[in-house]
This record gives sequence, structure tokens and C-alpha cells, in this order.
Amino acid sequence: MKKKLWLIILLFITLSILAIAADAYYLSMKRLDINYTKLSSLQIPKSHDNLSIALISDIEYGTFLQRETLEKFQKKLENIQPDILLFAGDMFDTNITPTESDQIVLTNFLSSIDAKYGKFAVLGEMDEANKEVVEKILYDSNFEMIENQAMRIRKDTQDYIYLVGLPIVTSTTIDTTALFADIPEEVYVITLCHTPDIFALLPTTQVDVLLSGHSHGYQINIPFYGSYETLIGNENHTLGLNHMDGVRVYVTKGIGTTKQNIRLFCDPEIPIFRLKSNN
Repeated sequence: MKKKLWLIILLFITLSILAIAADAYYLSMKRLDINYTKLSSLQIPKSHDNLSIALISDIEYGTFLQRETLEKFQKKLENIQPDILLFAGDMFDTNITPTESDQIVLTNFLSSIDAKYGKFAVLGEMDEANKEVVEKILYDSNFEMIENQAMRIRKDTQDYIYLVGLPIVTSTTIDTTALFADIPEEVYVITLCHTPDIFALLPTTQVDVLLSGHSHGYQINIPFYGSYETLIGNENHTLGLNHMDGVRVYVTKGIGTTKQNIRLFCDPEIPIFRLKSNN
């Protein structure tokens, strides 16, 4: 009887491992989670209550993520109409030379998402190899580049919040003091950067939210343990929403994969943030 029980347990474990492996290697990359997060603050003007912000990062198009999957994601996003759309970098995977067809596919994807109050972008380290092509795709999709820029976001009134765009933390010496110098501390500030470790250079008294990507959630996450490695540019932040020194830091899992086409307990995602005024 004991022998039979152990055989059943062994069979169950084997089938479970095979099911997890099949999901990680064949199914998970084709799913797309739309994850909603509420951001509340007294500093958010009443006029900006319920303002929605969608974040796309790490498409990594070309090696593993191809047209069929991207068009499937596009259909899932047909009813998503955020007020603001952000792109946090890495359009193509490493060692990809984009074709004209690739540019059309990505432009169609990014153009298909409407955003009443604007589309804004920063670049990631993967974008340096094809910078002109990436910037053209973004331009043709109605995005505005905001690296090293601080801009006011209004919603049909004179009230505003700030959106600040920063380059990757490993790319340049960033003078965040000058960039934030003219932003009043009482104004709600959202910062966009590909690499979340930019946090160490931010004046935390002037930043409310940092949105970033870069790590893909490390693609492999082990329950009760987390990711199995760290990555330069994201050595200090876990995926999802974190709270550090009064700042909310969100690290998205992105939508593509690199190096290996695998996602274990780490499905592709596009997070959507809804602002809530506590006034």
C-alpha cells in the first residue's frame, strides 16, 4: 500500500513539474495581464481624480516576441483607453536589426492605444543600437520623448501634476537637482525611467511615484523566494509596487523576453495606474 501511495505521489509531482515547464516555456509568454493599481495622495488635484496611466515597457521585439503575439496583445488592449500612455524603453531585443515590416508592426501596436492627454517615452539600454528607428516608431505613434525633461500634465483645468523623464541610470551622469529645482514640493510628481535604481539619485521629498521596467521581473520567479538573480540597474527593487522613503516605486514585468523565451510565475503585463485625489 505504501509503495502504491509513493508511486501516486511521484506521478503527481512529475506531472506538476511537466505542467509548470509547459506553461513557462510555451504558454505564459502569450498571456498578458492588465494590472490595476490605485495611487492616492493629497497632492493630486481633484481635477485629476481617476486619471489613468498605462505603462508599456520591454517589448524586446524580434527574437522571441513576434508579430502574432503582439497582435494578440493588441486585441486585448482594444478597450483600454488610458488618459496617458507611457513607454519605459527597450523596443527591440539585443542584436536585432529592425526591418521595415518590424517598424510597421510596432507602430501599429503603439498607435492602436489612444491616450487623450498624451503619450510619453524614455529609452532603455537596448534602444541605443537602433535609436533612430526606435525614435521614429515612437514619433509615428504620437509619443513625445521626455528624457531629462520635467513637464506639467493638465486635465482640462489649470491644475497640474508633473511628469519627469530620466535616462537609464547606467548611461550618464544625471543632475537630478537641476531637473527638479523648479518643481514645488507640494506638487504631485511621477517619474519615468527605464532603470528603477535611478531612485538612489532622486530627491525623494519631491517625487511621489517612480515607474520603471528593465528586469522583466527576471522572467523566472520562484514562489516564496522571488527572482533568482539581480540585474545592473535593478539591484534594489522587486517587481510590482514597492514603498521606499515615502516614494512608490513600480517595476513592471514588461511584455517581452530576452536571452531565454521563458516566464515562470511572471506573465507579461501592462500596469494601469489610476490617480485618486484625497482632497
